[in-house]
Amino acid sequence: MSDATSQVWFYDIANDGYTTDKNRRRTKEFPLPEAVKAFRERHRNVQKNRTAKSFFVSIKEIEANNWNLTYNRYKDFKYERQQYDLDEITEKITRADREIKQQIDELHLPMHQSDMSEQHDIVILLGRLQAITGQIEENIQLLVDLKKARFLQYFGDPVLDEKKFKQMVPLRELVNIYGGKNFKTRPEARQSEDEWAVLTQTAVTRREFDSGQNKICIEEKHYNYRHQVKKGDILFSRKNTLSLVGTTVYVYEETRRLLIPDTILRFECKPGEISGIYLTTLLNDGNFRKKLRNYTAGTLQSMANIAVTNLNNFNIPCPAPEQQKQFEEIILAIRQVEQDMRQQISQLRRWEETIVDKILPEIRETDGAEAELTTLLHTIDPESDKNDYTPFDEKPILRVLIRKIDQANNEIFPNMDTYNRARRVVFALLKKGSLAQVYNEENKRMEIHIA
Repeated sequence: MSDATSQVWFYDIANDGYTTDKNRRRTKEFPLPEAVKAFRERHRNVQKNRTAKSFFVSIKEIEANNWNLTYNRYKDFKYERQQYDLDEITEKITRADREIKQQIDELHLPMHQSDMSEQHDIVILLGRLQAITGQIEENIQLLVDLKKARFLQYFGDPVLDEKKFKQMVPLRELVNIYGGKNFKTRPEARQSEDEWAVLTQTAVTRREFDSGQNKICIEEKHYNYRHQVKKGDILFSRKNTLSLVGTTVYVYEETRRLLIPDTILRFECKPGEISGIYLTTLLNDGNFRKKLRNYTAGTLQSMANIAVTNLNNFNIPCPAPEQQKQFEEIILAIRQVEQDMRQQISQLRRWEETIVDKILPEIRETDGAEAELTTLLHTIDPESDKNDYTPFDEKPILRVLIRKIDQANNEIFPNMDTYNRARRVVFALLKKGSLAQVYNEENKRMEIHIA
């Protein structure tokens, strides 16, 4: 027994050094040689601090954790005190809202066809509308910070101030957890609530439920209640990248015929046990999400997942019910302000569309191409080899596609799913010959052009 293992070496490796598509190409940041070197030198560079990239864990500790060999189970994450100035945030929101309303009141919207000399002013007006929209979006982000500040004001930090919470209750005693299913779907989103549809991961990854992120379900059978989304549910991303796994949203509105996939869990709060809005805010807290990572599994960061059995045993700090109720009322009030702001954005965009329709009809070709491109991208299945790329051959659509892809990131697209579809289309059109890569001598880079 002298050769028996006394400790196990753990090492954090983000990926295996190859792309995750079918081609499995080697990436520039190839981590395997560094991992091999670290393994050979593991006894020379022993790290006692488990916040490091590698460390040892005793076999006794692993046995006490039911032989769990997941890296994150033993990793020590750094928790930082979250600081928000509640008065400053509130003052910024109030001041910005006042300025925005004043700017909107000062807008003079043209109602008739203009001559060419007036079109310059119209372009400036469109710029002002877009600038005000940007200000409102910044104000909405301040509301997100306000929610976090209110949470910390009411309850303190759920990790660093854990002792302030009188009760720590296993999640299984607070909610019923239902897993999703790998439904058969079509790539496009549904057009009517009369259609059955399955949510995509992007419905939850922004921490605000987006019911429009879905795919049409093509299975013709009775759907289990466990899989159906309803008002008051909490949706939890159980399988995603390490940075997104555990992302949680609350379903505020009634929904119809929406199903959860196998990558999303549905929490149904037990009556009188916990506020769904409090629990959602808690699970999205920065420090608390780090703590939740100790319960994730997966050999790579790109494939992190959390099992229901681990979640059932995860302890939740539970403040007094009346505190949770007061916090819930505050969040609902903030949400109403946010909805009012989003209505402002919708109004500004309607004005912008009216101006463009009446005054600058030549812009419609580009706008129409953008709308058509978005519709066409929904028909593309990134995992299929049988997509029809012919509709993308129209030049206005090609120009919009090239412009968007040329941004070199996914932020110009509504979500990562749409960005991946667009990339798939570009590769297919390059192969087909509709697009071509040309080296730009002045900018010293490859560019995509219409062939």
